[in-house]
Amino acid sequence: TYLVTVCDHGLNASTFATRVVASTLAGLTSSVLAGLGALKGPLHGGAPGQVIDMLDAIAAHGDAAGWLRNEIAQGRRIMGFGHRIYRVRDPRADVLKAVVRKLGGEGGTGRRLAFAETVEQTALEV
Repeated sequence: TYLVTVCDHGLNASTFATRVVASTLAGLTSSVLAGLGALKGPLHGGAPGQVIDMLDAIAAHGDAAGWLRNEIAQGRRIMGFGHRIYRVRDPRADVLKAVVRKLGGEGGTGRRLAFAETVEQTALEV
């Protein structure tokens, strides 16, 4: 589901890389690998990893509002908020949340999603 939401996202970095390599007639495998390679970067497909790191830091700190205020005061980005294309809210978030809910149930994944939603609401308030 994550791969589909990233791929179905206009002319993004991975789509562009795939198209460039395909235009050289390098073959399907090389083209797909180029796209997957672009997904590894923290500003494209790898961005959720930074969100997980942020959520872990907030959980360790124990005060979401305080942690977020400090980051904003330091001029740092709040990961998971803001996008070059989606100015209000990334519609892919709801698709991914639904999958996490389905896979996670009430276990650790379900608790982690609930925590992420609490941090999201706190960030919007801050």
